[in-house]
Amino acid sequence: MRSLENNTEVRRTSLVSYVLERGYVSVQDLSDHFNVSKVTIRGDLTALEEAGAIKRQHGGATIPKDDLPGTIAFQARARIDQEQKQRIGDLAATLVHDGDSIMIDSSTTGLYLARALKNKKDLKVVTNGINTSLELLKSSHSVIMVGGMINDRTYGTVGRLGRNTLSEIRIGKAFLGAKGVSIRDGLTDTNLLEVELKQAVIEVSSQLIAIVDSSKFSTMGISSFAPIEKVSIIVTDSGVPMVEKAKFEDLGIQVLVA
Repeated sequence: MRSLENNTEVRRTSLVSYVLERGYVSVQDLSDHFNVSKVTIRGDLTALEEAGAIKRQHGGATIPKDDLPGTIAFQARARIDQEQKQRIGDLAATLVHDGDSIMIDSSTTGLYLARALKNKKDLKVVTNGINTSLELLKSSHSVIMVGGMINDRTYGTVGRLGRNTLSEIRIGKAFLGAKGVSIRDGLTDTNLLEVELKQAVIEVSSQLIAIVDSSKFSTMGISSFAPIEKVSIIVTDSGVPMVEKAKFEDLGIQVLVA
């Protein structure tokens, strides 16, 4: 596997999934698999244990037995680099105006956006995220939960039922996360059902806004759900390389840095 030394969030998220698949993994195995030093892996394990995602045990890591895999995966991704995601969510919220109709997907960054909307008024919010919908219910917004099969990693709904629901509505601004973003491939993801749902969202949305942390500029999912010309705004953090930022801006895409 290629080195993920400089891509902490992606590595740590992958590390949790790797431990989930195997039950227990040693530091040496993790070091070999991710092609990073054992010191780096120990730092990852410390951060993930503090986040409640893994449990350190006998020179390696396991998953806490009293948690469900889906809960662990989502909570781990939500807590890793949470300050960056909160800043992205806060900045993205400035693009939302009272009375807007918006879509927020089931991404962890989307959850932080939902939390930042508490002072907005009269929003109509469509979401496929279970955690996102629960967060939005704390406010007075109108919330439409897209139905379908639940993805136990993202705690989001996918499938034909969701696509059918989306075909009946119209959305002003769609805030979507992604596994990767590039000029060549646009916005990509790793789950084909998520890709299908996001494509359906884009079809009924007037504006597509990508909410992605800077690590997503160096990764790529297996399938594209939006060509880059469909994206009007990218909201990211200060870790995005200025050269990359300029490339997107040259195409007329506004890049907002939190």
